[in-house]
Amino acid sequence: TETLALNLESKTVAVDVYKPIGPHTGAAILTHGGFRNRKTMAEHAMALAERGVLTLAPNMPCLFDHRCNARAIAELVHLLRNSETFGKSTPRVMLVGFSAGGLSSLLAADTPGVVGFVGLDAYDHLLSNQSERLGVVAARRLATETLLLRAPPSSCNAQSVAASWRSELKVLWRDELVEGASHCDFEAPTDWMCRLACGDTNASRQSIIRQGLLDAAARWLP
Repeated sequence: TETLALNLESKTVAVDVYKPIGPHTGAAILTHGGFRNRKTMAEHAMALAERGVLTLAPNMPCLFDHRCNARAIAELVHLLRNSETFGKSTPRVMLVGFSAGGLSSLLAADTPGVVGFVGLDAYDHLLSNQSERLGVVAARRLATETLLLRAPPSSCNAQSVAASWRSELKVLWRDELVEGASHCDFEAPTDWMCRLACGDTNASRQSIIRQGLLDAAARWLP
């Protein structure tokens, strides 16, 4: 693992780069949840790198501005495709986002070069007019294939607010409800603060979620 300091949305942020051994088949960008950081995506990143995927886990530059974070993700996609910042350029990229990071990743999933998007118990946010949600509007326009992995409704996923994306997405590959999962099951590693607020984790549920990520990588980055 290598950590780079990159300028995204005019802010310097840390980006952990997980490099596979040997040639990589494509790249993935893993986006953490709100009030979290890149380290909560580390185990997912390592699993993808072991499968041969060049994986980036960045800190997001903006705390509450999901569009700002989406633009930062799009900047990373551009760097992956058009520069040698991370080694050789990589034309195919999949996006993975947990909670609020799922919303930012959805907003960036129409960026050229993005071949798939995985939402990990994603969050959605009301627009200023309070009539529709930001992710729902984006989902209607999105032509990128999508995998949704979700927990049952709870206060920590805003009562599964992003479940409505499944009826709006044009190219929904899979929508999977992980029975009994807590919000914390979807980040890896999580911590005691998440478990205290949102419920305990379980290895078998986490295995289902991890397999979903690997399935997506096998499909989009063969």
